[in-house]
Amino acid sequence: MLDPLLNFAIFIIWWWMALFALLPIGVRRVEDGDVAQGHDSGAPQLPLLRKKAIWAAGVALILWALTAIFIWFDPFNIRT
Repeated sequence: MLDPLLNFAIFIIWWWMALFALLPIGVRRVEDGDVAQGHDSGAPQLPLLRKKAIWAAGVALILWALTAIFIWFDPFNIRT
């Protein structure tokens, strides 16, 4: 099938893409009264990065598996 390093690279690419897709979900900005001096008022109040990283890993695992299956069965006969 594929080299283990290539498998890892494909997984990492899918993980980053999933993480960037999940980052804006459920984010609320800090209310105007709660902004500390020197902080951005558009900063997220609770970004939930650990939860999103775990979800991104799950999504990346599914997408990696689909990619591996696609490469294994070679539906377009790329490798002849």
